[in-house]
Amino acid sequence: MRSKISAAALATVLVLGGVACSDDDGGDEASSVATAETTTEAGLGAEVCDAVLGVGTAIDGGFNGPPTTGYVENVLIPAVDAVLAADVDELTGPAAELQAAAQAVIDGEEFFGLYGEIDVGGNGDETVYGLYGELAAAIQTGCGYEAIDVTAIDYEFEGVPVTLAAGRASFNLTNDGNEGHQMILFRRNDGGTRGSIEDILDLGEEGDGWGYALTTAGSTGPQPGVQPGQTGYLLAELEAGSYATVCFITGERMVAEFEVT
Repeated sequence: MRSKISAAALATVLVLGGVACSDDDGGDEASSVATAETTTEAGLGAEVCDAVLGVGTAIDGGFNGPPTTGYVENVLIPAVDAVLAADVDELTGPAAELQAAAQAVIDGEEFFGLYGEIDVGGNGDETVYGLYGELAAAIQTGCGYEAIDVTAIDYEFEGVPVTLAAGRASFNLTNDGNEGHQMILFRRNDGGTRGSIEDILDLGEEGDGWGYALTTAGSTGPQPGVQPGQTGYLLAELEAGSYATVCFITGERMVAEFEVT
């Protein structure tokens, strides 16, 4: 079998197509009564925790448009190398696969552009977010992060708290629906005056769109999203401000908002 890592996943691409998400069924009400749960089992060192968070940061931001080979070589690969250097058994496998896929970009192997894919033979069908999810899952109870259990159903988020404390957080998105769902984490830029989150998202990604009002803080990945019965993971460094979790798949959105204080 071949491992496929989406170049769109290496960029912060918000894919507006595929299976269904919609915010027509009251997701905000469901999130308004949820509370967060704090991880208490902190067994891994800060170096390991920092390294895995660094991989997520490299995957989810730091560039506009598709990642250049320079970005992959100078940002993503060193972030993955830091995880491998930590020499933690449960992290080594997915980190090595992610390193091989990133190196394939440097070597010019089967890079098909922004919405294309990079193929690495013989390692299964994990996307970059699938491999990163394995890293994030492994450290979820080992780094003392705030742990937020979120459930996606057709069609709303359940379990998104009203407020969270600033700091590092570990979100896990379990899909209890019948269709694929994703979770993109946005922070509203300070001083923005563009109306509600829904109004901003209606502007779209292109041109004078949400890029002026929102910053991506993490993602469980683009389409086809987290599949029914599966769990996706997202680590984030939360600063004080207004946030929203969003599912874009098919262009009909699931949205839940919260504040970080």
